[in-house]
Amino acid sequence: MADFLSTRGISSELENIIKCAKKELYIITPYLRFSTLIYELLKSMPTDVEFWFIYGKTDLNSKEESLLRRLNCNILFKENLHAKCYLNETTAIVCSMNLHSFSEANNYEMGILFSERNDRKAYQICRQEIEIIKKNAQNIRVLKQPVEIEQKKYTRDDFQKVWIGYLKSQYKQQGLIEINQNIIVRKFPYRLMNMTNNYGIIEFEILLPSDVCRRLSEDAYTKGIFKSAKEYRVFWSFPFNKICLYWKKGIEFKSIDSELEYCKKGLNLILEELKTINI
Repeated sequence: MADFLSTRGISSELENIIKCAKKELYIITPYLRFSTLIYELLKSMPTDVEFWFIYGKTDLNSKEESLLRRLNCNILFKENLHAKCYLNETTAIVCSMNLHSFSEANNYEMGILFSERNDRKAYQICRQEIEIIKKNAQNIRVLKQPVEIEQKKYTRDDFQKVWIGYLKSQYKQQGLIEINQNIIVRKFPYRLMNMTNNYGIIEFEILLPSDVCRRLSEDAYTKGIFKSAKEYRVFWSFPFNKICLYWKKGIEFKSIDSELEYCKKGLNLILEELKTINI
């Protein structure tokens, strides 16, 4: 059942409403002037509580405005607002008391305390009235609080394991060999080439004399080979006779899956390009 509150009762129950807020808190008051105790309670609230502060008088000095903006709250202004209401997800107070200490110390105040559990109808009507005020109020500051999905952080070793697992499953017919987390696929994609992951995403070792490889690389560049791989870095290095595929500079990945897809795409592009070279 609803309870009648005197001045001290309002002050005590307001503290409880703030302290017990787990999901949401509404502070509705004409004047944004805080007692020290109330301000400290509001400032120490958990950041995951959806906190709305609605006021209705514009005579807000710079000090009070600065204090208000330090709170993790949504701020709304509703012209001609004179109501005083304090509500969390379970309990509400409708009363005559403002937040500042002058009311607590010098005025006789009255209020009514009611709860969602014991006074469901009154509580719901109060919530509905608050929603009407919110809908017609002016946004001063509304916090955007999207649900953040924590991305799993992963190391290079984590990715290496996944990458090797993919290569093993994709090229098991080619006789893939793993040595100390490095893979070797012999005679692939041509009889005179070996594929490894010693450097970068992947590399192909060409088992031909350097002068032959030089002619092949010059021919490849003349024909525009590897230009389709614009999202990657591709090098045909001498005198090591290797074609190396690297990540593009500055690229970032949010997950192992996104990096795996990127590397798979790059490898497939290189394999398609290598088919055009007569080794």
